[in-house]
Amino acid sequence: MSSTDNSITRESLIRIVNLVKPALSTQDYIPALKHILFAAGFASAFNDNQAIQVRLPSSDLNLGLCLPGDMLAKALASFNAEKVMLASNEKDGSLAISSGRAKIKTKTLPAASFPLELPKGKGVVIEVTDDMLEGIRRCLIGVGNNPTHPASMGVTLDSEKQRAILYSTDNATISRYQTKTICELPGDTPVVIPTFFCEQLVSLAKAFPKTEVDLHVYPGALVAEYNDPDADTNSLMARLFTKTLDDITALDYGKIVAKHLDISKAGGKMTTIPTTFDAAFDRALLVLGASTDKATKITPTDSGLKLLSLSDLGEAQDSINFDGKEGADALDVDDAFYVDPTLIARGCKSCATVGFFTRVVVFGDADGRFLHLVSHCSAS
Repeated sequence: MSSTDNSITRESLIRIVNLVKPALSTQDYIPALKHILFAAGFASAFNDNQAIQVRLPSSDLNLGLCLPGDMLAKALASFNAEKVMLASNEKDGSLAISSGRAKIKTKTLPAASFPLELPKGKGVVIEVTDDMLEGIRRCLIGVGNNPTHPASMGVTLDSEKQRAILYSTDNATISRYQTKTICELPGDTPVVIPTFFCEQLVSLAKAFPKTEVDLHVYPGALVAEYNDPDADTNSLMARLFTKTLDDITALDYGKIVAKHLDISKAGGKMTTIPTTFDAAFDRALLVLGASTDKATKITPTDSGLKLLSLSDLGEAQDSINFDGKEGADALDVDDAFYVDPTLIARGCKSCATVGFFTRVVVFGDADGRFLHLVSHCSAS
């Protein structure tokens, strides 16, 4: 017989496809990069720079074939039955996908056409704890997207007093997350983790919450492996891969932050974000929505702040009051300044505390481990 039949629940296959789909290529120059490989116990997607691999629930799905990813995803979404049958035809290399009374036939590519090659050896291994994953997630609030500044296009893993510390910047803001995890970096050199890798690192950790995550650092590559400690065999549940640039020099975030803020004193000068804060900056954005360079003037007062936003559309004025000594301590700035209200609105929606300092507005959490610095400029 020249065909093989394999059955799986539709929801299981949809989950697998959705997990690897972010690594599918959108370009046509190498056809296999728009396909998902089902072989060697994994479903794999690779876009020539990053790859995601997810363990298959059954060896029956080791088709040894590359299936068109976008078509597979859309076909599965169109089916209604609980089960999906995959039947490959070895004569013409086609695959029939059937579910209930519906059936789709598609061309495939052989496994040998899939160009993914993972680094050899173990590299330098760093255990990625839940604490570090949370720090990476928080720092994704502000990452750069300018390819001429690759050191800012992701989250930087550094260490301070043998504890992992995470940073990111988009050149207008800086994020900092202090973990409790003991961490030894390769050659004491900070590791720049690209944005895509960070996003998928967090996403796969949610998809496989019982796994332990190890980050393998190689020259020119990063690999994260998700292992189930309770599995007797086949403990590797997922793998994430990215190429990196060898010549990236990580930013010296410690010095940069120190120029703008005394971390040791910042915690005592933060206050709970007032309930009126979010709405006031949303109103500023209503007026400044069409402006290319958005700027709101903030003037400190004895009891709080005055906001003024002007554009061709109109004007927005607001007053925000801070209560008590804690509120007064958070206003560690005397002169009026301009700030982008988009950055302020973004910070207050994801943080609990705020403080105003001479060069930056700082958002944070109650425990002080996460700080998000927003730069401002003097109004004088």
